Amino acid sequence: MLQVSGLKQFVTVVPTEQLAALDQLVGEAAAAERAWLKEARKREGLALLRGAAASEVRRLIRVERQRLRELGELRGTRTLVMVPAVRAELNARGLLKEWDDLPEGERSVPGRPWGVAVDPDGTHWGPDDDENGTGEEGEERKRPPRLALELPPELAETVIRAAYWTSAPAVAQLREWDTKWGDGPVVQLREAARRNGGRITELDMILALISPRPRAEALIEREHLRGQIVTTGDLIRGALARAVQ
Repeated sequence: MLQVSGLKQFVTVVPTEQLAALDQLVGEAAAAERAWLKEARKREGLALLRGAAASEVRRLIRVERQRLRELGELRGTRTLVMVPAVRAELNARGLLKEWDDLPEGERSVPGRPWGVAVDPDGTHWGPDDDENGTGEEGEERKRPPRLALELPPELAETVIRAAYWTSAPAVAQLREWDTKWGDGPVVQLREAARRNGGRITELDMILALISPRPRAEALIEREHLRGQIVTTGDLIRGALARAVQ
C-alpha cells in the first residue's frame, strides 16, 4: 500500500526539459483528480449533508480516492506519478529485490558518493557544491535544475540499498586504485593552494612533479570502474525518463 506519511525525500539533478515535462504531467494528473473529487462530492450529495452524515461521506470519498490512487487511476501528486516509474526502473535493472542494510556509518557519509566525479554538465552536482553556485575551485556555475521527490519508506530504502550494494565492488577497487596511484599533480597543487591561502610553493611544485602518475591503462581502468557505480540519482533520473516518455 502506498504510504502518505513518513515519506523520504531525494533531491536529484535532472535535465531541464524532463523536469518541465514531469511538472506538466503532474499538473494534468492533479487536475483530473480534482475533477474526480468534485464529481464524487456531487454524486454523494455532500452539499446537502451536515454533521455526522457529511463527515461519513467525506471519509468514504477519501477511502475511495486512496483505493484509486493505489490502482494508479488517480495520480494527483509528484510522488504518485513517479512511484510506478521508480519501481519500473529498479525492475528493469534487476534491482527490485531485498537488499542487506548498509554497513554501520555509511548512511552518514557526507558529499557525493565515493568514486563519482563531477561532470562538466553538472550531472553529479552534489552536496560538496555550495548554495551560491560555486564549485570546488570557486568558479561560478549555473545551478542545474533539481527534482525534489518523496518516496514511500520501503521503496526509498530499496533505492538506497540497491545503489550502494550495486556499486560496492567498483568502489572497493577504486579505493585500491587511489591507494596505489594517489592524487595526480593537479589535485595536489589545488590542495596545496588551499592549505597556503592560494599560494603554491616551490616545494609543492617539486612534490607534484615527482609524484607517481598512472599509466594510460590505469586511467582507462579507473574510468571503467567509475562507469560501474550506480547512484540514487542515476536511478531517479532513469525513473524520470520513464515517467515522461
